[in-house]
Amino acid sequence: MATVKLRCEAYDLLLATHAPQAVARRGRATAQEGTLAWVIEQYKTSDVWTKELRASTKEVYDRHFDWLRKRCGAGDLRTMSERHVRALRNELKDRTTVADAVVGKIRMLWRFAKEHLGMDDLGPNPTVRLPTFMGRANRIRFGPRNFARNSRRWITRVWSAPISCCAIQGNGVPMS
Repeated sequence: MATVKLRCEAYDLLLATHAPQAVARRGRATAQEGTLAWVIEQYKTSDVWTKELRASTKEVYDRHFDWLRKRCGAGDLRTMSERHVRALRNELKDRTTVADAVVGKIRMLWRFAKEHLGMDDLGPNPTVRLPTFMGRANRIRFGPRNFARNSRRWITRVWSAPISCCAIQGNGVPMS
């Protein structure tokens, strides 16, 4: 088995050297350095991917990465702007959670490229100032982890409010 693998690797190397168009047709081409697809490849070979993430998380990330590769994988990361990220996010506006997750993956890949790939010339991250469809306030207010705590807070506020002993008319004037 080991000799077969070595032969395949040698064949792929020869193909890449002498017939790169054949490699591209067979789907074996690696992404060009500096592109979004290349950063995704580098991320998937890093220790973060291989050691820290669970298989279920990798599946979800793979779906987002595949979508990104199809849409803008060949694009140079240095030229990506907030306008581009907004356009990508808006393509998924009917699925807001997925749209926000894709923006999060771009943010994560941008940071990874700067910190681990030495791409210091990237400039500011285009996702930082971009608002999400499901903003932070919505997640805090309606998130499952915070439901009980926020419900208790609301109940405490309602029940601790001073109650007047007289009824109030619709216009705020006490009834006699």
